[in-house]
Amino acid sequence: MNNEDDMYRNGTLLKHFIDKYHKRKNKDNYLLVIRCLYECYIWIPIKVIISDEDKKTFFEGKAGDTISIKNNVLMEPEILQSEEDKFYLPIFSSIDQMGKEYENSSKTQRSFIEAVQMAVRREYVSGIALDPLGQQFIIEKELFKYLIKT
Repeated sequence: MNNEDDMYRNGTLLKHFIDKYHKRKNKDNYLLVIRCLYECYIWIPIKVIISDEDKKTFFEGKAGDTISIKNNVLMEPEILQSEEDKFYLPIFSSIDQMGKEYENSSKTQRSFIEAVQMAVRREYVSGIALDPLGQQFIIEKELFKYLIKT
């Protein structure tokens, strides 16, 4: 991996464009963030959901045991609720941006397009909140149709 790849993976370049957008909020800077998101990997906090039967098997196991589960494991993204009662899929430019609020959450690194697809599958979601604990950048659901092919 070269330095440019590292900048896309670790959120450095994305954070730079978010900062630029917040210093001067205009269409060009908004689009710079969106374009960068297409190349970046972002972090999504998730809840891992397993059946009660599989939880029991897991917790009865000892260190070094091989455990087999019988049911599917679900990974559901965490969802934020705004003060206006809107729901957003939170995504983060880096793990550092997740703060203490998500330190105990499971995390997955995905492409931005995968995050948009997750949001689209949840009809109640109003959009995506990038770095919602810091310099928040909102992508409203109305833009999703321009971001992915349906």
